[in-house]
Amino acid sequence: MLMDPRFSEQFKVDASSAETLNAGYKAIAEFKKIGSTMEDAQIWLSSATKSWILLLDNADDIHLDLRKYLPLGAQGNILITSRNPDLAVHTGPKGMAVKIVDLAENEAIQLLQNRGRIQAGEVNQNATQLIVQELHYFPLAIVQAAGYISKTPSLQADLSQYLALYKKEKTELWRFQPSQSVDDYEETVYTTWKISFDQLDAQARQFLELCAFMNYEGIRECIFQWASEYHHVPEILGPTREQLEKANEFLSGFLLDREWDTTIFQKMIANICAYSLDSWHQDSFNMHPLVHEWLRSTQALEISAQTPYMVLGMAAASQSGISEQILLALHSITVLNFYREENTGFENKLASVIMAAGSYLKARELYSGVLHKFSALLGAEDPQTWQIIGELARCDSKLGKYKEAEEYQQKILDRQTAVLGEEHLHTLWSMNNLATSLNYLGKHAEAEKLEQKVLQKQITILGADHPATLGTMHNLATSLSNLGKYAEAEELQQKVLQRQITVLGADHPDTLWTMHSLAMSLCILGKLAEGEELQRKVLQRRTTVLGADHPDTLWIMHSLAVSLSNLGKDAEAAELEQKVLQRRIIVLGADHPDTMWAMHSIAVSLSNLGKHAEAEELQQKVLQRQRSVLGADHPDTLRTMHSLAASLSNLGKHSEAEELQQKVLQTQITVLGADHADTLLTMAALAFSYEQLCQFPDAQHLFKTVLEKQRAVLGQEHPHTLRTEQAIIRLEYKAQEPEAISAKAPRRRWKNFKMKVREAIFKS
Repeated sequence: MLMDPRFSEQFKVDASSAETLNAGYKAIAEFKKIGSTMEDAQIWLSSATKSWILLLDNADDIHLDLRKYLPLGAQGNILITSRNPDLAVHTGPKGMAVKIVDLAENEAIQLLQNRGRIQAGEVNQNATQLIVQELHYFPLAIVQAAGYISKTPSLQADLSQYLALYKKEKTELWRFQPSQSVDDYEETVYTTWKISFDQLDAQARQFLELCAFMNYEGIRECIFQWASEYHHVPEILGPTREQLEKANEFLSGFLLDREWDTTIFQKMIANICAYSLDSWHQDSFNMHPLVHEWLRSTQALEISAQTPYMVLGMAAASQSGISEQILLALHSITVLNFYREENTGFENKLASVIMAAGSYLKARELYSGVLHKFSALLGAEDPQTWQIIGELARCDSKLGKYKEAEEYQQKILDRQTAVLGEEHLHTLWSMNNLATSLNYLGKHAEAEKLEQKVLQKQITILGADHPATLGTMHNLATSLSNLGKYAEAEELQQKVLQRQITVLGADHPDTLWTMHSLAMSLCILGKLAEGEELQRKVLQRRTTVLGADHPDTLWIMHSLAVSLSNLGKDAEAAELEQKVLQRRIIVLGADHPDTMWAMHSIAVSLSNLGKHAEAEELQQKVLQRQRSVLGADHPDTLRTMHSLAASLSNLGKHSEAEELQQKVLQTQITVLGADHADTLLTMAALAFSYEQLCQFPDAQHLFKTVLEKQRAVLGQEHPHTLRTEQAIIRLEYKAQEPEAISAKAPRRRWKNFKMKVREAIFKS
């Protein structure tokens, strides 16, 4: 230890075992020449009149009672280092327990650079950051890496070589022990964890081995309890008793009289945490990422990836709730990366779990394997085979492949109607799925008609308050909104929301989705502040329930960004939309319709911030992709064309803007109808282009047409309606008061004229 002038005597004792403690105290007694036993040293320390400090190092043995090794005395200061958090009890009322956690990134980089004697430079700076990220900021691993680098001059000049070496030979590097060190800590990363792992009993070691194939965070007791509650029923495509044998053997260790015993599980977790191999936080068991990787890379694991796969499959089979499925999803995705063998009987269940979590591509891959198996064993015409085809179509729809999904779903519906009948629940479910795809394709009238049909049958068969019925009512409200029937949509959403809160609960994903749709309707109807408040509430709950990167969460973030933009909070909207875009690219891909719509919204925000040239450039890119993926007549494509025309107008390209608006308007009238809100916005934009081109009579006539329709569709106080009124007033003023165009025009005259014209408009 380094000498500290605050203490007259300073000692260090290895506290890893009773033998080392005895030897350490004996050495103190002999050094001070006051005896030759542990008791002699303790008596001397307890009666000392000057301040002293004693370090008890590596007190990791959870079976060792440390109390009898702690000397008393008013002058004593004892520092204990341990992986066992339970030793905090020895700090007393005035003591302090400090948990040493992973380093911050800048601290980790500094440690690696200093201890590794790394040469400065931009390339090395980037490599240093990547290395500490790869080591998850674990101090001992960073010190060990630095020791290896300091021995190898070529690595000091080019750190990228070490990163490549680490990924290839990490097991050997974890074992590396430098011949020279600035401290006397002799354990490597490997031996530090190996010593702790070997101290555990067989059950705890097996549990850690199983967790090594799951995600390192969010490992909860309930997962294993659900799996233990699975009742095996022999079936053609289900798991066999032999496949379940190892999983059941593992789970039986936590059962007492065939019932789950939480005391057994918690006792095991306490022992694992005592060796700092893992931590328990808010009902969740979390492994350090490096420990998690070390287990799989270095231990001769007795357990195979099939056991955690079967445990998760059993848990999924016994729990069908969405929140339970989401909890299982991340672990299921992780275990699938290690276990790809088919025919376990749980592929269908795990695909459903992964689908609920928003990992649509992985779910589709799994369903494809299930379909192949079902087709071979049951035949292409079996209802179960068609059900899996339906799930594949739903995956396609979620992945933005709306045309492919619609074709699948139409075939499925025709087949189920013929075989099962129009009122069978599977048939109605397929109708609902088809309606969703029709909505995505912009065929809102067809979707509404189909949903009305499904709803009537579900009310009769299931009842008005059944979750499936309420889901159809929500979908119908969406179709009404897409058709521009916003007041009807809001009224229906209010009803659905009240029932869902009662039947499903306020935090159920379906309830939150209805709240989100209602918030959108409120915004469209001009109740912007009310809509924004509701969206923030939904976003907070959705993030808690589904996670920040779930596609549904990202959609709510996007909607909130749009609301912020409509409220004039363009900078905040742009920042939020950038987050949405980055996450959607990772989660859904660059060409997914939702990703493209996020790009479109960013372009709108840029335009609102006055960056019209940047907005136009981005809109051109989005438009090109949307035409390719969705088609030239899709409502999303038409909205982007509308926004692009606005950017062209803002850049003074009024003729180009007018030409594009004419094209958009003709298509919107055909696709959406002449009274749809999107159509009316384009008409208003076209009227503004006429005004900029000094075609005042055309502009005035078109604005008046728009105003009449907006009053009927949106209401007299809607922001869009009021904006159109302002445009008419502006044109009237320009016609009667030419000097109003000048900046010097009297404000009072303009104000009086505006009131006069508005009165005339209302009277008309």
